[in-house]
Amino acid sequence: MLPRPAFALPLRAALACAALAALAFLPACGGGAGQQARSESYSSGQAAIAVDASVQPAVAPIAAAFQQNYPDAQLSLHTAPEGEAVRLLLADSVRLAVLPRQLSAAEQAQLAAAKAGVRHTVLGLDAIALITHPANPDTALTLGQVVALLRGQARTWQALGRRTRGADSLRIVVDHPRSSIARFLADSLLRGQALPPQISSLQTTAAVVDYVAQNKNAIGLVGLAWVADESDSTTNRFLARVRVLNLAASDSARPVKPYQFNLANGSYPLRRVLYLANREPRMGPATGFANFATGDIGQRILYQRELLQAIRLTRQIRLVPGNVE
Repeated sequence: MLPRPAFALPLRAALACAALAALAFLPACGGGAGQQARSESYSSGQAAIAVDASVQPAVAPIAAAFQQNYPDAQLSLHTAPEGEAVRLLLADSVRLAVLPRQLSAAEQAQLAAAKAGVRHTVLGLDAIALITHPANPDTALTLGQVVALLRGQARTWQALGRRTRGADSLRIVVDHPRSSIARFLADSLLRGQALPPQISSLQTTAAVVDYVAQNKNAIGLVGLAWVADESDSTTNRFLARVRVLNLAASDSARPVKPYQFNLANGSYPLRRVLYLANREPRMGPATGFANFATGDIGQRILYQRELLQAIRLTRQIRLVPGNVE
């Protein structure tokens, strides 16, 4: 159990402090498990944490609230594509990584060879959102149509049987070649095949939004946290320029948006579980953050960011890794 904080910061105040507190997350050289001081505890000390870039808007406010409640704990957040976040964790440059997957058997074996281990804790349920130009008359796709685009079996809106006209090829854009979204497309939708050339990587989510806002024949894939919380200024700027598409799990299913209710009942197909991968050998601030993130305040912040909380995930749905049906 975490020690009782000197004061319990209200959720609304914690979120108001998030942007300011995030400025205090200074880059750290090292800070991994091998450098952990024996005097550290759940609520004190320093820890470097890697965060998958596609979920950063949901994680940064939780880290800020943790530091507000436990000022003796200093967290350094490293936002990175999934591939880099995993590399940092394996290299002992960070103690914990927030990822939309568990470490693979090979990655866990690499930790074991270094006399280290990892504990996976479910943080919540995330989704991948599809965005398009706001002038596009089509507002929905099926999962089968998305797969056809990814495989190059369909290249235009007309080939998909949609209302949008024109012979120009559709362009699919993602945030980074080593991102969790690119990996999800290859592993879960293309069943291990490499991403085809019509899929472009633009380095950041902001670049994906910019490209889609300027190209009517583009479809972007972004993490739900970037386009879900309409109380967030960045989200509002994005939503003023692009439209989030409805997505149907099958030809006979009703297309739905990636709302929490549709994640919980499984009707939105591009869902993924978020994990806290913790390699901290003793009970230090990274473990304290993991407990905080899965506790009351952390889960309420996750809920505000429109992701599904871990407690609802474990009670309401059963997911099979890689299953997007």
